[in-house]
This record gives sequence, C-alpha cells and structure tokens, in this order.
Amino acid sequence: MTAEPYFAVSQPSNVVILENAIKPDNKEKIELIDAQYELLPRGQYTKNMAATDLQPLVMDKKTPFSVYQARNAVRIAKAAGAESYAADSLKNAEGLLALAETKEGGKKGRAMTAREAVQSAEDSRSLAVKRQADEAIIMRRSKRRSRSAAPKVKLPPPPRVRQPRKRLKPRPKRQKNSRTPNAPPPSLWLAAPSPPLLKPKRKRKRPGPRPKNPKRRLI
Repeated sequence: MTAEPYFAVSQPSNVVILENAIKPDNKEKIELIDAQYELLPRGQYTKNMAATDLQPLVMDKKTPFSVYQARNAVRIAKAAGAESYAADSLKNAEGLLALAETKEGGKKGRAMTAREAVQSAEDSRSLAVKRQADEAIIMRRSKRRSRSAAPKVKLPPPPRVRQPRKRLKPRPKRQKNSRTPNAPPPSLWLAAPSPPLLKPKRKRKRPGPRPKNPKRRLI
C-alpha cells in the first residue's frame, strides 16, 4: 500500500506504508505474482508547490473525507500549472469543489460531488504535465535549429606568446693542426697510415762563370 494525496492518482508513488507478508507457519498454497509498473518519484505531487501551500489541512467530523481529497487535488493541480495549460478542466474541478463545500445534498451528495472534483483535478494535472513536457521538447528542437542556422563566426587566432630563447653554449675554439699540405684530414688519420713527411725543396743555384784554370796555357 502506498501513500497518495487522493484516490484518483494516475500512477502510484513509491511511498510504501504497508506490505503483505506470508506467515512462516502458513500451509496454504500461495502463488506469487510480480507486478511491473512505473512508480512516480517521491514528492512528485508536492515538489512544485510553495511552502505556504504545504500547510496541513484541519479536518473535522462533519466534513466528508472525500471533500479533503478534492481540496488537495485542486491545490496540487494548480501547483502543476493547470491554470495555464489545462484551464478548462481546472475550472470544472473548482466548480465541483465549491458545490461539495456546501451542505446541500447531505454527506452522500457532497461525497459524490467531491469525488468528481478529484477526478477532474487529476485530469487537469496530468494534462498540464504532458503539455509542459511537449513544450520543453519543442523548445529544445527550436534551440538546436537556431544554433545550426546561425552563421558561424570565425574567431581570431589567439595571440602568440614568445618563448624565451635558450642560451646556446659557446663553441670551443678549434686548434690549428700543423700538418703537411698533402696530409689527409684528422678524421681519416685513424683509418689511414700517417702520410710521409715531405722535405722542403731546396733552391737550385744558378751556375756562375767558370773559374779560369791558371795551369792552362794558350798556344
């Protein structure tokens, strides 16, 4: 058994107050059936209501219990937005509630009128919730279409941030190698034998006049 604000709810809530249990000493044959139905989240009937409207209703013995249910149903329907999305059904529920508040017709007549007011209020509430959901879907679709139809604006590229340059280490100075002009480069010295040292060329002296032989005599 679940706790509901009135008897004519379209879906039960998940506020369970009583559960059936099988006694351990029961000898009768019992068949268990799993009922599958969707439950409303807790507080579905009161989450949109203001704090001032959540005050408990004062009950007396002279007023039928169905009249209190009708009051609660009309109050919840207004909180769900039935005044704007299901105004006709809500007005019908309010008229039936006003008729049930009078003492005409006795308790039985008031109870029957109040039950009709509860059903009309529940219809207006469920209709308002459905229309609000449809309106939300339409709004989402229109937003998507407007985003897709809007021209795309190209944003300027972000400014480049200059990074500080890294200081390069100074290269070591190369030492001058004293080698012969025909010697291979230093990288090939390990693979090739050392080149032969060349002797510097001597300058040839030009022959001068021959010295006169004093012993030679002219005839």
